[in-house]
This record gives sequence, C-alpha cells and structure tokens, in this order.
Amino acid sequence: MIMVAVVVLLIGVFAAVQFINSKNNRNSDKRLVKSSVSLTSFKKNEISKVSYQYRGEEWVNYKMVQDTWYNADDEDFPLASSAFANNFVEKIVQLSTSRQLAKQDDEQNYGLEDPYLTVRIENDSGKTETLYLGEYNSMIREYYLKIEGSDEIYTTGTDLIYMCRADIYDYATIESFPTYSQADLNGIVLKNDDIEIEFTYFTDGYETDLIGECRWFFKTPFSYYRSAETNKINDLKSDVIDKLQFAKLANYHPSKEDLERYGLLDVKRQYIINYKSKDEETGVTVDCARIVDFGNYDEETKCYYARMIETRGNVKEVSSNVYLISREGVDALLGIDPLDYIYKYVIFVKITDVANENGNMTFDTPDGQFVLENKSVLKEDGTTEKDIYYLNGELMEEDDVENFYLGILSKAWIERIIYDKSTVVTDKEPTYTITYNRNKDDYYGNAVVEYTEYDMNYYQATVNGVTDVLVNKRILDETMAQLKKMTEK
Repeated sequence: MIMVAVVVLLIGVFAAVQFINSKNNRNSDKRLVKSSVSLTSFKKNEISKVSYQYRGEEWVNYKMVQDTWYNADDEDFPLASSAFANNFVEKIVQLSTSRQLAKQDDEQNYGLEDPYLTVRIENDSGKTETLYLGEYNSMIREYYLKIEGSDEIYTTGTDLIYMCRADIYDYATIESFPTYSQADLNGIVLKNDDIEIEFTYFTDGYETDLIGECRWFFKTPFSYYRSAETNKINDLKSDVIDKLQFAKLANYHPSKEDLERYGLLDVKRQYIINYKSKDEETGVTVDCARIVDFGNYDEETKCYYARMIETRGNVKEVSSNVYLISREGVDALLGIDPLDYIYKYVIFVKITDVANENGNMTFDTPDGQFVLENKSVLKEDGTTEKDIYYLNGELMEEDDVENFYLGILSKAWIERIIYDKSTVVTDKEPTYTITYNRNKDDYYGNAVVEYTEYDMNYYQATVNGVTDVLVNKRILDETMAQLKKMTEK
C-alpha cells in the first residue's frame, strides 16, 4: 500500500510539472509574433568593413581592399578572402530574424543591455549598421536580437554566432597537404621516432625484383630494395595519404618559444617526399624535397602541430605557418608496417630457375646435406614438358618436392623486421644454409641464404651476407625436416 501511494504521489508531481511547463510555454509564445526582418539592408557588394565583439573580448575587424578581404588589424595575416566573403559577407545579407516580440519588457531581461555579441557592418559610403545579440532562449533555440536604431526586439537562429568566429584562425588560408608524382619521385620517407621507412617507384622496375613485374619497392629498413605489391601502395595513397589535410592554421608567425611549445624544433616524426626537378632556365636537374614536420599532440583538438619545409638543391625554405592535423591520419601514415606491402619471401626463386644440368639447390641442415636437382625436360619454346627432381641423386616424387619447396616460400616467410641491427646474432653458426646454384647472371646470382637462431621463436634470415628479417622457427624446422623423410621413402 505504501508503494502504491508513492507511485500515485510521483504521478501527481509529474502532472503538475507538465502543467506548469505547458503554461510557461504558452505565456512565452504569446510574447512572440512571426515577423521576418533582414539583419542588414546592405547588399553583399556594398559591404566594405565588418567588425564584431564578444562580451569581454577584443574586437575582430575585417576590411575589403580592391576586392580582397584582409584582417584590418594585421594585413599580413593569411586571411582566406574568398572563404570570408562566402561564409560571412554573402550569408549576412541573407539572414533575417525569426520572430518579433509582441510585448517588450526591460531589455535586461533579454541580455541586450550587455550584449553577448555586437556586430558592425559598414558600406562603401561609411554608413554603419549594428546588431546586438542577447541571451539564448533554450526553449525556442534562438537568440534575442536588436538592430540599432529600432526599438523592436527579435529572435534569430545560431547562424550569426557560427559566422562570427571568435578565433580569427578559423578564417585563415590552409595550404594543401603535399602529395607526390610517380614521374619524378626519388622516394617517400616516413620517420616515426626511431623507426624510418622508405619506399619508391621505379618506372622500369628494379634488379632486385624476382617477381618480374613490380614497380614499387621498399628500401629502409631493409638493406636492399624489396618488391612491394602495387595495389597495396595504391590503396595506401588513396586511403591514407590523399586523405591527409591540415585541419586549421594554428599560428602564422610563431616565435622560437612557440615552436618549442609545439615540439617543432627537434622533430622526431616526418613525412618526406624526395623528388627531382628540372630548372626550366638552366636545364639543370636538382634534388628537391617536400617535408612535413609533426610536433606535439594537442589534447584539446586531437591533432598534432605540423609545419612544412621545402628544399630545392641547397636552398631551404621553412614555412612560417604552423598547422593542426588529425592525429588519427598521421598515425595511420607513420605507423605503416612494410610487411603489409612487400612480398614476404626471404628469397623468391622458382625451382625452374635451376632447371638445367648444372643448376641445383644445396641444403645444409642438422640432418646432413641435401642436393636438390631439377632435371626437367624443356620444350623448344622453353616451357616445361615434365618436372623431374632428384634429391641426393635419388628420383623424387614431384608432389613431395614441390610441397616441400612451397612450404619454404609460402609459410617460412618474413614475420618480423629487424629495425635495430645491433640485435643481429653474430656469434652462432647458421642452423640451415640454402645455396642456390642457378648459374644466372642477375642480381642474386648464386644466392646463399643462412638461417641462424635468433631466439626461441625466430631464425634470422641472412641473404648474401645481409640480415634484415626474422622467420618462424617452428615452421622452418618442420619444413626442413621433410628433406630427410623424402630420402627415407
């Protein structure tokens, strides 16, 4: 019974509150009548000056000189003239009030005695019109407004607040984030603290490409160019690089103290486009670079501070503009993993590459040495008529050999990159060594790959004396164990 009584009491209180609110709304609505009035009588091509001030803040002033808008207090400020004209001047002449108060009380009730926002507009003849914006009415979601020279009080929407940007940098020019052209590209470098990554495009491919059709290659952190998948690089450009844009100008004339605060004096994160450019007058081709330095993270905006640098030969031009740029976008770019883009083979050599009477592959393992020969019969057009494999002189089943070799190529591939070369193991003998006796005059020639125990999970793979990567220890052990089993059949 007590609970029922409490529920009835709550229902009664709720009904009373609803009645009071409904009555207040009706009373409030009675003071308003629909009457739309333009906020200014000027046409957009007549306006030559604009000023506005928020309560307690300094005036923000703009002026037009020869069809270009400037910050009237600092003409060097990089004001986006067209953006200001489109987003303020053109819109102010279109704005109108929503309602006019039917009954006018003391102005202080509407916040117009001490306006929240004051806007002055001046035309070419020097005539000025002033708008006063008072308190915000949360019930109708509009501000009270008064036009100087009139006793009427109106309400208007939030557009004027949006247009009168308290932060002048909201109307500043924003440069485009630099992109690249494949035609003159030398390389793209990404620096993220202690990790550096470089990739580039070769129009005619590169000699280290064992795939035969690659154009994109990763260099650093590797010791030589490794083939990358073209479609994945294209996705990186369209999904990450092309979407990077500066969000806002943060400072157009920073001091040394500002730069230190932004973290732009000793940067550890960079995006660098290295390219060649030919001087049209001299015909001389010089090395150039477009660089974006990324500084500290700003918690309020969720952005990094950034600054652009351009080099052309020995000439270096450092921009005075400091921008804000999305942390999410920068992290996506600088945090890429080369393993997501390269072909992960430690070395890509087909068995057909040793398909001649002198070619073979030698495997030195804890179980002994195994020599794999491919004595395939080739047709006159160079295609294989039949694959014939011998292991230590014994004829092998074709499926056994090909499954074994496929295990090396498709399973025992690169799983980790050795970024810190000081961790390379130098005091152990390799557990496995594969010698490719290919008798071919190319970059790899008679390649030698050594697998040395790195830790309990990985072998480090050394190709022709260069150690860059790690492979799965368990998978390689299981794959190499097949050699002994094949000879015991």
